[in-house]
Amino acid sequence: MEKLFKAFIIAIVLASIIYIAIWVRLETLDSKMVLNYDPWWFYRYAKDISENNFKLPKWDYLSYYPPGRPVTIFSGWSYTIALLSKLLNLDLITTAKISPLIMVASSGIVAYILAYKITNNWIASFFAPIFVLLSPPFLSVSVAGYNDTDAPVVFYFLLSVLFSLLAIEKKKIHFYVLAVLANLLFILNWGGGWITLILFFLLIPFLVVYRLIEEYIITRKINLLEITKNNLAPTILPFFIIFLATNIIGQLIGLNNMFVSFFGGLAFAALSSYIISFVVAFSMFLVVFFSLFAITSKHKISIVGGFVSFVFIVFLLHYYNIPTKPLIVNISVAELQPLTTIREIMGRVEAYQVLLTFSLIPLVILATILGRMSRVEAYQVLLTFSLIPLVITKLLMKKRSSYLEIFLILWSIFMIVLITRGVRFSLLFLISSSIASTYVISNILNYLSKRTFAYIVVLSFFSLLAFNTINYSIGFRFASRGMEISDNWFEMLDWLKNNADKDALIA
Repeated sequence: MEKLFKAFIIAIVLASIIYIAIWVRLETLDSKMVLNYDPWWFYRYAKDISENNFKLPKWDYLSYYPPGRPVTIFSGWSYTIALLSKLLNLDLITTAKISPLIMVASSGIVAYILAYKITNNWIASFFAPIFVLLSPPFLSVSVAGYNDTDAPVVFYFLLSVLFSLLAIEKKKIHFYVLAVLANLLFILNWGGGWITLILFFLLIPFLVVYRLIEEYIITRKINLLEITKNNLAPTILPFFIIFLATNIIGQLIGLNNMFVSFFGGLAFAALSSYIISFVVAFSMFLVVFFSLFAITSKHKISIVGGFVSFVFIVFLLHYYNIPTKPLIVNISVAELQPLTTIREIMGRVEAYQVLLTFSLIPLVILATILGRMSRVEAYQVLLTFSLIPLVITKLLMKKRSSYLEIFLILWSIFMIVLITRGVRFSLLFLISSSIASTYVISNILNYLSKRTFAYIVVLSFFSLLAFNTINYSIGFRFASRGMEISDNWFEMLDWLKNNADKDALIA
């Protein structure tokens, strides 16, 4: 009976969050047409698919007109819109307008399940769908009629991470199949969908090095055989099954492979120098850590010394090695402008948000002076980076961290590096920060679970922050009025169509 009641509460609260998330996006539903150029592109492909027996033409004559270009294989989102139109028995334009709302609702469900899988706290897990669905980066690109790939990217990113974690933990065939399928669907919907496998691939060396340091601190010795058998193999081997299957199938069906995407992404985001800097800095950390430990036998001094050397080397390399020649597209497109100052990265910080975490108060005060946090709510960033002191505290207390904590730290670091390369990556950072924030909230609530009054106070505080996010989203609904294409544009285009020369090219 208790389980049924809990399931009922979860369903009601989650349904309420999803209802609000859809309601705040409905202001543009009455638009006659989709809302932007990219949404139109996906609508046009969906139209071609639905009118040609679910087959794409070989050549797209309207892209790069007049010569055109080959049709991209990454058309999963257009296929989804065409299929939804068929299943729902709606005209294609209506389906295109509601398609982001369907993905928003689906993302909310997956966000909750993923958060619950990581935290095992059914109350704290509600923060994940609130943060994901109602924060500015996702709100602005998923209103009704804005059928760009942003909404499916959020859904499939969450889904691919969820099934990959389940496959690694459960080691069951059906979870392997689901993980491979989720990753392939992610890639089909967005060419950058290899990012989930790239993330887990980077987790391997990150996890190996962390386990070596952890073992050295706790036991003062390193037994590679024991570490590999007990800590590394159970995580790495299942991932390699997913990795191999996805890459082989992806290569066979024309999606290339993870390495093509990875090195292409480094060039696209101008991150090659950052990778080199990190490798050099981390190598210095290891040298200083093990040297100090050998001399002093004190793990606290070793950690501090290693960390200081890491920060110093990163600063030094970053100072002398900031990329000055990004790709041409990064210069010409506003959303790909790199964020290179604290003022650009840190923005809209409300006064109460400064108090969220003591470990980052100086950073937030500096951010408050220099500007206001843009794109992602400040408290989500603060909660995300509270993961690092949490893991360091465990090391100092000689307690082992779960691989999920290591994964969340890597995920957050990876995404914060991406967001510094352009605001378009803020959506990806939002996903990682939402899950990481939920994990930190869960840890705080678990710690206070036997202190009823403190538990209620802290839960109320976090609920107030969540309410602030909801309140912002409600304001966004009314601010989104006027995004529709006005009748003047339709009348102008009709006039041109009827009066211009039949061979005229209108751009």
